[in-house]
Amino acid sequence: MAVPELHAALQHRRRIPLGRCAGLQQPVGGTAGSRRVRRRTAALRDVWFEPYIQATGNSQDFLKEVAPKKIVLVGSPEYQNGSYKLGQAEGGRKILLLNVNNFDASDENELKESLHTIVHEFTHILHQTKLFDKKYQEISTGRYNSNWTLLNDSEARRLGFITSYAMLNKDEDFAEMVSGILVFGYDWFKDTVLAEAEKSTENPNAKADLEAKLAIVESYFKETWNIEFFDNETSGEKGLETYFREAIEKVVSNPPTK
Repeated sequence: MAVPELHAALQHRRRIPLGRCAGLQQPVGGTAGSRRVRRRTAALRDVWFEPYIQATGNSQDFLKEVAPKKIVLVGSPEYQNGSYKLGQAEGGRKILLLNVNNFDASDENELKESLHTIVHEFTHILHQTKLFDKKYQEISTGRYNSNWTLLNDSEARRLGFITSYAMLNKDEDFAEMVSGILVFGYDWFKDTVLAEAEKSTENPNAKADLEAKLAIVESYFKETWNIEFFDNETSGEKGLETYFREAIEKVVSNPPTK
């Protein structure tokens, strides 16, 4: 899929806690801004669209059905109420991506943070199109919290959430599970998220809750979209998580420019 075809994408919001709020949104302008846009869209193609194409048999039909029709790039993040917003999905048709001025595809941590936002917002489009199992919201009933910024990720994991932002509501919880595992990998989920949850004294079922959520995520992708979330050991078919890992490694080692 060519970069010009990325005319697209991401009112659900992914926010990052912020110690101090300051700044205004800045446009992406001028020659330097054009270069940033080209680099960002090229990277998006390779680490966002390509894994889904590979996971659906090298077909673009899946993306044609669900890909947002417009992607708006903004130079800076949006600061608000103790956090800053990196992306927003609007009605399954448009995705707003912020902080483009600071994007560097060769920086693995930065690329993953940016991709985390993108996959999170894209997951909202998926579940807005086809709902996930209602049993998902029952797993953490009574533990969702609009004051999620008051907790850090480790505290959230001891309550049965992959990140503190996942505590906001069931939809953010689902999107964080999908994006977190696809971008940071299952090994990270097992060694960091589940390991912290297992030590919980606040919620003895924290680890089991996270594993139950993952089972629904895996089932949702397979039964709803016919996508293997993890490698299929029987058939040898690679899973979406593997395709994302390989795409990230490729882009970091050789960032695309066009």
